[in-house]
Amino acid sequence: MYQNILLTLAYDGRNFHGFQAQSGMRTVAGVLTKAVEKVLGKKTRLIAAGRMDAGVHAQGQIVNFLADTLIPASAFAYHLYPYLPDDLQVLSSQALPLNFHARFHSIAKTYRYDFVEAKRIHPKYRDFLPTCTYPLDPDAVGQGAKLFQGRHNFSAFTLADEDRDPIRTIFSFDLDRKFWTEGEGCLWTFRIRGDSFLREQVRLMVGAMVALGRGKWTLEEVQSLIDQGAEHSPFMAAPPQGLTLDEVEWVFPKENIL
Repeated sequence: MYQNILLTLAYDGRNFHGFQAQSGMRTVAGVLTKAVEKVLGKKTRLIAAGRMDAGVHAQGQIVNFLADTLIPASAFAYHLYPYLPDDLQVLSSQALPLNFHARFHSIAKTYRYDFVEAKRIHPKYRDFLPTCTYPLDPDAVGQGAKLFQGRHNFSAFTLADEDRDPIRTIFSFDLDRKFWTEGEGCLWTFRIRGDSFLREQVRLMVGAMVALGRGKWTLEEVQSLIDQGAEHSPFMAAPPQGLTLDEVEWVFPKENIL
């Protein structure tokens, strides 16, 4: 029975060299493809909603693949479990129309970035929560987040060698700041929802927020970079371990051919 199977993934990105398969590198796509092929007993090709940088985590990434198999799509996550490492799991699996494409039918992604503003951090969190040891102005950061909302040229917030269209839409850029219970300081959480993102865009936007919070940049200077679509980013990207792909929103194809 020919099926188009959608998988929803969660993974700890620390020991993966990003999502996309690369020769000689341990990647999410490489590990997952091998597991799927063990279950199917044949070669296949995964289609992902988007690629991820090395060290970035996910709890809502989606991929799909076409397979001629009698295994029910809803049971595929169960069959994959024995072949997956502890840092990569398939949360769910389901059947979709044959013309569904994880990339082309994704309409929005939500990323979360967490970090701690403190003089030091508890050792057990060092691999998941970057630490900013400088005091940050929450009002400046909150006002800065509003600058990114809407449709803009994000050339100043991606890698210099990125050759994709830099125009992107940020639907929301929310900030939560609360007392850090593991020590003196604050836990900051950004939730950023957009139609799609450029390479390192979220991490560079967070880097800009930290620069604003420290008083290194002004709101007017950041606004100018957005308006002008600068070719190179002057900001330092926030560390990858604070970033998680929380959710990918998708729609059914207009023509259901199953």
